[in-house]
Amino acid sequence: MVHLYDIWKGLVKAGTREVRILTINTAATAGSVMELGKGTTLPVLQDSYEANVWGVWGAGKDATWVLDRNGYIRSYWSFLDFNTGQDTLIAAIQSALAL
Repeated sequence: MVHLYDIWKGLVKAGTREVRILTINTAATAGSVMELGKGTTLPVLQDSYEANVWGVWGAGKDATWVLDRNGYIRSYWSFLDFNTGQDTLIAAIQSALAL
């Protein structure tokens, strides 16, 4: 989440204010939701066994989506290494916003 938060801050600082980031925490680690968002102001949606958000989206740990303004998926990574994929993610976000 810290990497996502840094990307968001950089985009906002550059004048791109339309970017929204949401993290979905798996039900299996429900107790860690406070730790997950520590040091950021990004929202965290808590998945549960009753409301299986991960299952609906077919997500796994560190799955990342970029959606355009209309909610269409423009990019997807089942695992995105933020140390090596940050530029790729930023380009995908900017591309989705241009649509």
